[in-house]
Amino acid sequence: MIAGVEPLRVLAVCVTDGQGEPGGVLWEFHDMQAGYFLTGSRLWNKLAGGAWTGLQIGWLVMAFSIPYNILGLVAGFWITKVAFRLSRAN
Repeated sequence: MIAGVEPLRVLAVCVTDGQGEPGGVLWEFHDMQAGYFLTGSRLWNKLAGGAWTGLQIGWLVMAFSIPYNILGLVAGFWITKVAFRLSRAN
């Protein structure tokens, strides 16, 4: 493993997820698909504002999703374990 790779991966995941949350850049693209498409400098200002909003509230949405992620991880491992048992039994 190259030193410093893991923190960069974590940062990339957090920034990407933060921008996909409500108010992020992807949310602005979703608005554009609904017909609210701007042009020129207004477009870039809207995307920059969406990026800033995503960074401000994205961490909060990710923090609230941690219990669901843990529950999903445990359920996924349990389902996989049961599926392997069933496949060996047949």
